[in-house]
Amino acid sequence: MMIHPASHMTLTTYSRTDGHSAVRAAAYRARDSYYDIRRGRRYSYRSVPGLLSNEIIGWNGSVEKLWNAAETSEVRKNSRVARELRPALPAELPLPEQIKLVRGMCLWLRDKYGVASQAAIHAPTFHDKSIERRFWALSSDASVSHAQLRLLADPDFTNKNFHAHILFTTRRVDPDTGLFGEKRHFRRRIDKICRDMNFIHKWSSVDVLI
Repeated sequence: MMIHPASHMTLTTYSRTDGHSAVRAAAYRARDSYYDIRRGRRYSYRSVPGLLSNEIIGWNGSVEKLWNAAETSEVRKNSRVARELRPALPAELPLPEQIKLVRGMCLWLRDKYGVASQAAIHAPTFHDKSIERRFWALSSDASVSHAQLRLLADPDFTNKNFHAHILFTTRRVDPDTGLFGEKRHFRRRIDKICRDMNFIHKWSSVDVLI
């Protein structure tokens, strides 16, 4: 089976040992402003451009409440507070199909591991920063037209690096009650994601992407 040249994905762990905050990470990916209750500070990234889509899977409240709840569920100073899959997306795939693809991965994580996920799709970077500033100034409502999406996929203007940030909880979550499950029996299974070659192969497959 042919593998698409854009197909690559990384798995990152966010830990308090490294000074990470799940709320801060979520705010940056959503290009939004969230208050971190545990740290007692607000993180705002509304002025940062590049957001094409942001949604939450496996949780019935807001993104901000999810990640504050995730932080509250951890009591150790070296706790892992979130994990993130960061897949590249084919530039020729229309944005609605990119969104469906990423949403499907979040549903897979929910059904297989019971986690809640935040899925954000970010746009490629422009070669010329002045053009990039003008582009996003015309898209201040975080929506882009079909013509603008074509420009984002043009290698003469951008690096074509459409990509997703799938930030997900380290614990099983009940979306209705908001309760977080035990981690010690669950962590070994979720850690297998990074070693699951069938999972990586499915994501990378052109048959899945097209």
